[in-house]
Amino acid sequence: MMQTRRSAASWLIALGLGLGAPAGATAQTNLPSMSVDPNTASTTLPSTEPLPADFQTGVSFLDSAVPRSLLRLRYDYDLFNRRPTRAEFLFPADGFHLPETRVHSQELNVHVEYGLNEWFSTFIESPYKWINPDQNDNVSGIGDLQFGAKFAGYNTDKLLAAFYLNFGAHTSQHVLTGTGHWSVEPGLLANYRILDFLTLEGQVGYWVPIGGTDFAGNVLKYGLGLSYGTSNSTAIGLTPVAEIVGWTVTSGKEMVVPAPGVFSIEGASGDTIINGCVGLRFTLGQAADVYAGYSRCLTGQPWFRDMIRVEFRLFY
Repeated sequence: MMQTRRSAASWLIALGLGLGAPAGATAQTNLPSMSVDPNTASTTLPSTEPLPADFQTGVSFLDSAVPRSLLRLRYDYDLFNRRPTRAEFLFPADGFHLPETRVHSQELNVHVEYGLNEWFSTFIESPYKWINPDQNDNVSGIGDLQFGAKFAGYNTDKLLAAFYLNFGAHTSQHVLTGTGHWSVEPGLLANYRILDFLTLEGQVGYWVPIGGTDFAGNVLKYGLGLSYGTSNSTAIGLTPVAEIVGWTVTSGKEMVVPAPGVFSIEGASGDTIINGCVGLRFTLGQAADVYAGYSRCLTGQPWFRDMIRVEFRLFY
């Protein structure tokens, strides 16, 4: 039977109680002495082996709750964004010289995460983007730098919960390859081991722009992902992954352009976008994996109607 492992916070409490034990023991002079059999100590003491690394994670369109050291290369091909200026979540409102009817884009993203220990990691990522609007000129260049940290503050043998904080820096090479402002996104991540081969993952985060125009607005992000499969140090396998991801805009504006040269400015608050995502992850034991997936918008006006994604992860 798998023993329940304690979180980092639980170990700090246990350590504090342990430091207070000698003083209490000397005051109780009527207690009998006790000894520990070294042959049975391993079965009575809690396990101290790291926990988060035991969890499987298959999601791609959601973020993973597992802190670990990895290098990720990701390519996205995004199609049919008809309201690109919405809340300045993807593009700045003043970045288009002409009212834009539709945008396609591509992005190559390099993400590096470093696990300082089994419960805490830091990360940084940098994208290179190709932007293909219908009414404006095509552009390409380096996008906004993203960086932050993840802390898995609670875990058991079934559930891992983590807090993350992500910052977006206004470092884009071209006005249309970034958002035009800084941003911050705090949020919560979860990984629940339903069965040894079935994992449920979740995310909720709140994206807040820092600066920008009056189009900029806050965005609530949320979603669930389910993956089927396991990996070990030698196995090569195929893991199906299904995700549903949602965004609700809580403030800001958007430009609506039904035809070239015809446009109106509307409030973006209340816009909700839901995407369904499916993919396959080819696992190479604990060393690396490759993912290919497709995302389709299931609601009204999307960020992008269709998205094709391919990524490679190398764990170190």
